[in-house]
Amino acid sequence: MVLSGHGGGSSRDSSCTFEYIFYFCPFRTSHFLVMIGAKVKELRKAKGLYQRQLAVALDTDTAFICKIENEEKRISTEYLLKLSKVLDVDHAVLLSYWLADKLTDAKLDEGTALRTVNELNGVLDKLYNK
Repeated sequence: MVLSGHGGGSSRDSSCTFEYIFYFCPFRTSHFLVMIGAKVKELRKAKGLYQRQLAVALDTDTAFICKIENEEKRISTEYLLKLSKVLDVDHAVLLSYWLADKLTDAKLDEGTALRTVNELNGVLDKLYNK
């Protein structure tokens, strides 16, 4: 998995790349902090599911789904995999939002966040393209 860095080309939809998340989204505001919850809600609604239907599919309760969508509950990477399967979306899409959330938790400025993403690209490229 190679993540798109600032200015890099990608054949994927730009809405699921780190470049899009960090370059086009105003992560210096509180709006960025709700991105993963908003993305889960967007994907759930696109599938035509109610929160209770998603909860049943994930063997959890509606309150848990509500807390995820309202950013009151953090999601583990294992749970992201379950969500991606139920919502029929590439795991990398949700993982990108999860990682972006981690970087904002570190309170990085935009330049540092972009450099971090570019470094991550290099690390992943070395790991997977030996």
